[in-house]
Amino acid sequence: MASNIIPKNQDDLLILVQSMVGGLRGHETSLGVKQNTEARMAAAAKTLRDAEMAFGQSRKDWADARKALKSADATARAFLLTARKVLTTRLGERWGAGWEATGFPGQSTAVPETQPERFQLCQALQKYFADNPAAEVAVLGVTTAAAQAQHESIRAARAALNRSAAARADALKARDTAYAQLRRRAQGLVAEIGDLRACLRNQKEPMFMQVGGA
Repeated sequence: MASNIIPKNQDDLLILVQSMVGGLRGHETSLGVKQNTEARMAAAAKTLRDAEMAFGQSRKDWADARKALKSADATARAFLLTARKVLTTRLGERWGAGWEATGFPGQSTAVPETQPERFQLCQALQKYFADNPAAEVAVLGVTTAAAQAQHESIRAARAALNRSAAARADALKARDTAYAQLRRRAQGLVAEIGDLRACLRNQKEPMFMQVGGA
């Protein structure tokens, strides 16, 4: 019975509990409520509201981390396009043995289409330019240091995204736990008041029976 009258919608649940807290404030002692008290109900509601806010922030942090990775990857792609142009003057437009050491994947001189491949290529070019300093063109920003910077930028952005994804999952779990606990509190209060009313009726019944018998 108690579970049927407690809403499943989180906003509706919080509204109901707010009303319950208000009612307990004035009648908790007279009703004899001991388990699901005003203080416990209010604390559980606050926990859920705080958990919802934390989850919302974690979602924003995750979205920001995704944007940061996308931006780092876009910058790396621009670097790779410039690096490719530089390398074609040295190695030619078509794939050949000389391209093997550069790390361009799939026996192609094209900049990779996927972010993981671009990430790996930046690392490969870091080694290539370190081994072949004559291939660097500093004025165009095509150097060992530049390749390393692009690789590190993507690596840091990927790590930040992984951390934010884990934090979002933890925040969601905490929110769901707080919701379940508050709903159980609300159900418990309904059941507790029902038991208290039943006890009160049982206490009065003998008196009524005695009066009736007279």
